[in-house]
Amino acid sequence: MSMGMKCPRDGQDLVTKLHESSPPFHVEICPRCHGIWFDEGELNRVLPELTIRLENMKWRPCTAGETPVDSPRSGTTCETIHLEVGDLTIHRDPATNGHWVDGCELEHVKAFAQTACRETRDHVDYIAREMAELGYH
Repeated sequence: MSMGMKCPRDGQDLVTKLHESSPPFHVEICPRCHGIWFDEGELNRVLPELTIRLENMKWRPCTAGETPVDSPRSGTTCETIHLEVGDLTIHRDPATNGHWVDGCELEHVKAFAQTACRETRDHVDYIAREMAELGYH
């Protein structure tokens, strides 16, 4: 488990999984909804093409009809961004620069990765395998 971090969607304890890249790093995954928390810099290591795109976009607060996400790291309400490419929504903690990706977004992350380089596809496939071990298909 991850130092008491809770899923912002369902309150479950997040499970820490080692991402075996070079150098390795940890991501936190919810065993129930399969959302993923990336600390600052980790999303960039998994999806560098995505984070380059995100740097040039304007983050915004959740709007009416959207469910706000509170950061599992700081408790701060996250900002959100929606990318048309891959139909992907990502949440960012402005206090820690960490990112939350809902479990239902994993397929959208995979779709985005298909347009990316081989190394990015390998990282996304690795996370998908880790999530499969937790029962997400």
